Amino acid sequence: MGRCRYYRHCCGLVLLLALSPAWADTPEAGLPAAQAALQQCVQQLPASLRASFATRSRRGHASVGRAHRATWRACVERSRDVADLEAGVQLRDALVALARTEDPLRGSEPSVEAEAQAISTALVAETRRRAGEFRMVGSPLWNNFLMHTGARKLGYCYHWTQALATAVQGLPWCHFARSWGVASPGKATENNGLVLTARGASLERGIVYDAWRGAGRPYWRAVQGDRYRWEERFSEVQLRHGVRDLLQPHELLP
Repeated sequence: MGRCRYYRHCCGLVLLLALSPAWADTPEAGLPAAQAALQQCVQQLPASLRASFATRSRRGHASVGRAHRATWRACVERSRDVADLEAGVQLRDALVALARTEDPLRGSEPSVEAEAQAISTALVAETRRRAGEFRMVGSPLWNNFLMHTGARKLGYCYHWTQALATAVQGLPWCHFARSWGVASPGKATENNGLVLTARGASLERGIVYDAWRGAGRPYWRAVQGDRYRWEERFSEVQLRHGVRDLLQPHELLP
């Protein structure tokens, strides 16, 4: 009876989120404005730089003179806005598909999409924020090299997972569940990520959100078929109470 009462309470919260003004603007609604802002920004670049911006080649980036550097950076940010909105739509749809796979009837409920939207929005926004804070550049292995040399202090996979798990902690998890996944624990190839599943489904039937592998951009893969073999490090119950008490001192974010 207690679990049923908790479930109804959570779903009520999700419906309130779905009907509130804050959730009236979906990623699809924001995409046209973001795309228009990007196009307007690119048009301010000289014609010689527009093709370079489209391919984002190293040579093109190096050819940006001081006079156009601020505009180039602004266009990069506008491009990231578009990419993040698109990623939010795709991640939300991937979560809804998980719910429908487990239960087609429940997966069609509006509250499922509202909850999936809240999760995807929080994860993509936190990825964007932490990418700047961790100063992610290039590939994930290059970022690890910078960590080893002391050029960076934050950005390992467990830093990412801690930040993401904390970002979604306060959401009403009714239709979905999360756990802290780990692959090859204790080995040099160890990786950590946030595993998302439909509620009641096993870890193997979920997706792993792995912003470290995305080098600071939204990145997720189905657990089944991923080159990493994922297992549970911390359960949803443990994450519900926060992660700081679960981690080793060197793993903690400041």
